[in-house]
Amino acid sequence: MEKRKRKKQILPNNTAVSVLISLILPILLLVFWFVGSNKELFNPSIIPTPHKMWLQLTKMISDGSLLEHIVVSFRRVILGYLLGAASGVFLGVLIGLYTRLNQLFLTLIGLLRPIPPIACIPLFILMMGIGETSKTALIFIGAFWPCLLNTISGIHAANPKLIEVAEVFGKNKFVILYHPLF
Repeated sequence: MEKRKRKKQILPNNTAVSVLISLILPILLLVFWFVGSNKELFNPSIIPTPHKMWLQLTKMISDGSLLEHIVVSFRRVILGYLLGAASGVFLGVLIGLYTRLNQLFLTLIGLLRPIPPIACIPLFILMMGIGETSKTALIFIGAFWPCLLNTISGIHAANPKLIEVAEVFGKNKFVILYHPLF
């Protein structure tokens, strides 16, 4: 048997070298930002200097407003995700189990699914305002489609023979659905 030649590695397989290489691009971006803002290549009202950003960060940490904003954002994400995932799974189970519902929703899903959630922002602002509701609705949409489509796909991928055996044993649809999951 012929031994295969190993390709020479350009860099040694060393963790320290890997870490240093992964830091090159972020450091170059910071240098570009610093030099660009000092040479006034950027509009300071759009891209502030790194020094101003650092001062604002330390101020927000010291007065507690950073933590407050993080908590509000976290609450918004959790609420939007929970509502979107629960709605997607619930509707996905119904559509996956009942052929008529699948036929009813097939066209609507095909039309709405390709729309990226970010494209809904102007519509949400017009309908719900600029407050928390529109932001939560955007997260809802982002969570809803994957949960809906994966639930439908998972139910359709179930082995029909196993479902038939469960029905022969007198199990209702809820038991058939519940036991493979849990």
